[in-house]
Amino acid sequence: MEIRKENYGSRIASQIERRIRDGIYVAGNPLPGSRELAADFGVSRQVMQEALGLLQERKLLVSRPRVGVFVNPGVLPAGFRQVVVLRSGQRLNEPSYPEHNFLLSDDSLYPGVHVVNRNLPAPVVGGTAFWYEIDRIAELRPDCLLLHLADLKAPEIRRLRRLPFPVVFTGDFNDEKCNTLGCDMICESTVERAELLVDAAAKLGGRRCIMVAGLLQNWYARELRDSAMARARRRNLKLEYREFSDSAEQTREGIARLRGEFLKELTVSGELPEVLILDSYNYEWIFCEELTRLGIRPGHDLTVLVNQTPTPGTVWLQVDRRRLAAAAAAYLFRIMENPADHFGRVVLSGLLDARLLEIREIN
Repeated sequence: MEIRKENYGSRIASQIERRIRDGIYVAGNPLPGSRELAADFGVSRQVMQEALGLLQERKLLVSRPRVGVFVNPGVLPAGFRQVVVLRSGQRLNEPSYPEHNFLLSDDSLYPGVHVVNRNLPAPVVGGTAFWYEIDRIAELRPDCLLLHLADLKAPEIRRLRRLPFPVVFTGDFNDEKCNTLGCDMICESTVERAELLVDAAAKLGGRRCIMVAGLLQNWYARELRDSAMARARRRNLKLEYREFSDSAEQTREGIARLRGEFLKELTVSGELPEVLILDSYNYEWIFCEELTRLGIRPGHDLTVLVNQTPTPGTVWLQVDRRRLAAAAAAYLFRIMENPADHFGRVVLSGLLDARLLEIREIN
């Protein structure tokens, strides 16, 4: 009797493994509960628990106490490639730069690619916890690692480049160092982004504008500010740049508090700009909510221009990201197919042409 039960549990385990290999149960995702699985396969919970135990022994499943059972992220359907995205300072359910700009979840652009997202708190980049995470990623043996990390130092970048799989830096966080060290890197044109924002503000009738963007310790922020200022002078706009970041804050209440304090200081003089430009901020609605708390109505008392997420009361600079993502996908497939073939720094320039954009009010 015991032999029959063991064989039955093994047979159920093989059927579940087949579903994992076929991509029905996705790597990195939670498995349905044992009660649901038992009903699905028409077996007792005892047999199902036995089958799940066998799959954990085979390293196909991993158990996380008080969370559940997950498909091992290192297990992929046959023929699939795996891309790992490692980012820092991300909050809530905010998509990373590669996810948002390269449309990594679009199966038509990335057929047969499984994406695993990893996040690090900003202060640990480069520390012991950082290299522990890198070691965990190395165990997955990905076909490509996309890094969206700020403030990496040259020795750390050199060590990352020695990993046994392609490493691609995204965004302009480490632009100067990556250029010097010959890293593979994909980013948008910061100059074009800045010019499009200023042109949009001019189109909206702004004469005095404030641009809110990242801290000037980052190369991207300095490039954005300098390019925006130069464009504003040519368009005869008065533009102020204000640096601000709440990316280290992880709670909705904390984000609202920091943005409220920032906006209160910004508007304390009582002289409002005609256009407030928010560059690449998720949850713009929190900005708008805090402005309303201060008695300032977005869309009435001032125009709020955003380029990330359409938000009630704002004007959205909509970008055709699919063309940009298609170009990024071509480079990523190239390096996954030929890991020894480096392409250096790629600026996706010309894809953010103004003819591809529309400015529309979100009511």
